[in-house]
Amino acid sequence: HKLNKKVRSLGLQVAMSQKLREGNLSVVDGLDLTSYKTKDLNTKLGGFGWSSLLLVDGDDSHTKATSTTNFNKAFKNLQNSRSTELCVLPTAGLNVYDIMKKEHLVLTEAAVEAIIARFSKKQNTRFWEK
Repeated sequence: HKLNKKVRSLGLQVAMSQKLREGNLSVVDGLDLTSYKTKDLNTKLGGFGWSSLLLVDGDDSHTKATSTTNFNKAFKNLQNSRSTELCVLPTAGLNVYDIMKKEHLVLTEAAVEAIIARFSKKQNTRFWEK
């Protein structure tokens, strides 16, 4: 059974509001690192003491296999070596299940802008009004 867009949108809003109320929502400038070293990323994330983390980026280039960013290189190695659950999603893949499954939600500024644009779209626009 599929849920309609209004219900899915409301679910995302409620889940993110809950994370904010719990103090488990953070916003960062971006996911770029100065170095591709896994140690640097592990040090950055380890200082917060999160046991599970969901990173949401507005740009999906970090999730593509062809990306050569420092973050992507460090993240690939960190997935295999870290006991903490770490997941990176683009805003298009954001869902209630992943938000609630992870202890902490971290959004980039680009993700916040994309989410705001996603929620501010008219829910009942007709195809000829677009």
